[in-house]
Amino acid sequence: MELIQPLYDIAKNMCTPICRRVDYAINLSKNFTELSGRVKKLCDRRDDIIYKIDLVKLQKGPTRECNGWLERVDEIDKKAKEDEQLIGKRCFNGWFPDVISRVKLGKHVVEMIEQVKELQEESRFEDGFVIDLPPKIVEERPADALIMGNSTNLTLQKIRDSIRDEGVQKIGIWGMGRVGKTTLMNVLNNEPEIQTMFHIVIWVTVSKSWSIRKIQDEVALRLSLPDVKDKPDYRVSIMLFEKLKGKKYLLLLDDVWEEVDLSRVGIPSTSQEKGCKIVLTTRDIRVCRKMITDKEIKVEVLAQSEARKLFNSKAGGISLLPTIKPIAEKIVSKCGGLPLALKVAGGVLRMVEDVSVWRNFLNKLNSPAMSYMEDMNEDVFKSLKVSYDALKDDSIKNCFLYCGLYPEDKKIKKSWLITYWRAEGFLWSKGTLKDAYDDGCAKLHDLIGASLLENCEDEKHVKMHDVVRDLVLMMTSAGGEESRFMVRAGLPMSVQEIPDDKEWEEACRISFMDAEGYKLPEKPKCPKLSTLLLQPKCPKLAIPECFFNHMPNLRVLDLSRSGISSLPSSISNLVNLRALLLNGCYHLQALPQEVSVL
Repeated sequence: MELIQPLYDIAKNMCTPICRRVDYAINLSKNFTELSGRVKKLCDRRDDIIYKIDLVKLQKGPTRECNGWLERVDEIDKKAKEDEQLIGKRCFNGWFPDVISRVKLGKHVVEMIEQVKELQEESRFEDGFVIDLPPKIVEERPADALIMGNSTNLTLQKIRDSIRDEGVQKIGIWGMGRVGKTTLMNVLNNEPEIQTMFHIVIWVTVSKSWSIRKIQDEVALRLSLPDVKDKPDYRVSIMLFEKLKGKKYLLLLDDVWEEVDLSRVGIPSTSQEKGCKIVLTTRDIRVCRKMITDKEIKVEVLAQSEARKLFNSKAGGISLLPTIKPIAEKIVSKCGGLPLALKVAGGVLRMVEDVSVWRNFLNKLNSPAMSYMEDMNEDVFKSLKVSYDALKDDSIKNCFLYCGLYPEDKKIKKSWLITYWRAEGFLWSKGTLKDAYDDGCAKLHDLIGASLLENCEDEKHVKMHDVVRDLVLMMTSAGGEESRFMVRAGLPMSVQEIPDDKEWEEACRISFMDAEGYKLPEKPKCPKLSTLLLQPKCPKLAIPECFFNHMPNLRVLDLSRSGISSLPSSISNLVNLRALLLNGCYHLQALPQEVSVL
């Protein structure tokens, strides 16, 4: 027995591996069937996990453990398919002619079954398979196609240069409503260079109905902070400050209407060392100054070539047809380089081949007080009127509306305009004439800052954008919400309707400035009229003798350059007149005795 036992152990140790190899070969088909079933279940589990990850992919992502598990499952699945092909190629009626290869493959299948079992066990993920994602550096925003002409490129380059400038922390982008400020910000937000410059870019649309809490909620959402809705503002401010402290952030504030105290929001102050930046868009340059911006960049309307390109892209190739192109050019000019107006006009006329439709559209554009397209009213005027509604009081609103009495594209002399305003009672009346003039200058400054008027190069004149003027005429026309104006300024009688008695009777202000070929009625009844501007292009104006009989509330009468040789005696009825302008009336030899009662 002492000799047999060692021999038995040796034989047993030799037989066990042999038997195992025999099992590998004999049970290959059965083991592979088991492997295929387990791999399918494992892959189903993998697909379920991937589906759940996709459902929350905006807020959460897979853990490293989960990613490693998914990679190993893919590898097992790939190997199982390769083994299936191998068995199909080498198997002959269920047998391998090459026994050694069959043994090796059988062993490999058994080992894979054990690996699949381990992966099935690991798929429980006791600590979960997803975690909260850190916020992306930039959330790309959908942006309208930008017409990249010289002026647009120049503005965008100024913004880029300011962001690169280490000495600039706050940048203000300002300009009239719908001129393209937000579009420029979208392009800036999406630029690849921005991702390399900052740890995080935060976009907040402030709007007119803003609040500290609304901005806090937007920033908290962007930073993936836990729910803050039940926390007070000061606590959220601390949380935001802690989250942003030490980060190089770019804060983009769109559509800002008044000063925002960013310290109350929880935004750490910008500093040259950290390289943080704040860029804001606004219609009013005074907002930039209150926010203490280091750089202000004005967004101008599109140049004519850019405007034409944008309009043609919306209207289609129809606008280039020989019969339509001249009308299209006039429509583009009328839109005054305002992107929204160009898009709306182009969209209305897109692929319309009927020339009469184009002519009709242009006629309506030229007569906004009488008729206007619903699309223009809703899309363009509604957005611009927000700037008007934001003016602080009725006096400055009246000053703004008054500018609509001037002809289209007319340079408005500041000193004359202030004279009108003073006579109408829009300016401070308790001080001296100099005090009233200073108040007028301040109101001009506010209107220019609000992008409702523009400074001319000589700084002695201002001008009003054509589309803004159309807004004024629409607001002061029949059915408008403001006092009724009758404006025939700059128009020949051939393209305008002759005012009827009712128009004279309802009008609060009337302008025939630079008009041609009109004839004054004999004895109009104008109980509401406060301003009458009669400065025609015709060499001589004939004023009927009884013309002023029924204008008891007239305050401003401008007959400058009218070529009159005399004034009618009915001028004595203008007992409330405050300004009588006779500049350039070189044929007027004397004033009638009746002016002494004024």
